Amino acid sequence: ASGDDRAELGEELAGELLRGRIDQPAAQLGDLPANLGLHRVGEDRRIRPVGRKRDVGSYAITKDKRDIGKFQTAQLRDLKYTAPYMHNGMFATLDQVVDFYDKGGGEGAVLQPLNLTATEKKALVAFLLTLSGDKVTMKVPDQPDMQPRVYGKN
Repeated sequence: ASGDDRAELGEELAGELLRGRIDQPAAQLGDLPANLGLHRVGEDRRIRPVGRKRDVGSYAITKDKRDIGKFQTAQLRDLKYTAPYMHNGMFATLDQVVDFYDKGGGEGAVLQPLNLTATEKKALVAFLLTLSGDKVTMKVPDQPDMQPRVYGKN
């Protein structure tokens, strides 16, 4: 399917999903696509490197024990350009992210499984990709010729 077809499918199906079946903090849309709040989405222990301790999440910053295992929800804009995903880059694709949330997150999550069909997952990924605009590129400005300063000779 073309990019336009994917976007159309995503807008139609995922709009219903986000407002109906997916009632999870990470999927709430407000003024920004995602609420940027702290949420306990759980850890996928299969991905944690051997010997690493548990990721304590926002507790490392706030020192509030209620924040252990909570992570800030990232904005959803420009997801096409921001891989890898999650706070630690554990997922290379949006499909992997959707699968993670579909299962109810990882160990310690407060999320419920979504039980999406393969078609619904595809639609959700297509919808998320529609939140990306054109890639922003910046031209490096020309730098003036610089001469090394000779100390004592101003």
